[in-house]
Amino acid sequence: MRSVPLAVDLGELRRQNLLGTAVRNRRGPEEPLRIAYAGQINQRKGLSYLFEAVDSLIGLGQIHIQLYGTDHLGMLPSLARDFPNIVVNHRPRLPQSELWLALARDHLFAFPTLLDGFGNALAEAAAIGLPSIVTDRCGAPDLGLIPTAAVLVPAQDSRAIAAAIEGFYTDENRRLAFAAEATKIMSRGRSWDEYGADAVTFVRGLS
Repeated sequence: MRSVPLAVDLGELRRQNLLGTAVRNRRGPEEPLRIAYAGQINQRKGLSYLFEAVDSLIGLGQIHIQLYGTDHLGMLPSLARDFPNIVVNHRPRLPQSELWLALARDHLFAFPTLLDGFGNALAEAAAIGLPSIVTDRCGAPDLGLIPTAAVLVPAQDSRAIAAAIEGFYTDENRRLAFAAEATKIMSRGRSWDEYGADAVTFVRGLS
């Protein structure tokens, strides 16, 4: 069955000078590692496993979780109760351009989803220059990010997520190499305009 894979608005990222911006964001030795997640806040996205992973690394150093998305089901209070030592910054509603700016200031993107056909926020984060930690339940392999721009972990495996985070926390040069590769991969991919043209062709072919 034919399909039209999603794409990133590369033209707009370039117009806003955000393509690959995060690659230049070297983390200082005393600076917390900021792990971003963008999307709906619920357990289908596997967020409890991300929190378990970060909680297990409290002794390693400062790691902050940046959440961008709505919490319609009220998951955040229970996460705060279960993981009181984790620093969480939550921004529920951001226009697209503001979300991109926020991601450009972070260091890592986490997508621990349990079930997703394709995570477009993952593609956008990679284009901005964030290396990723992703499960095998999304479209990271389709984007070509594995293994040089993203680390693939099993779903529901907080230990694997923790190991991936630790690897980036302790080796900044490795994190920056993944970041540069993420931008390179996404910048030569399909643009939003190309996606639109392909979608029109696909729809016309159905008639």
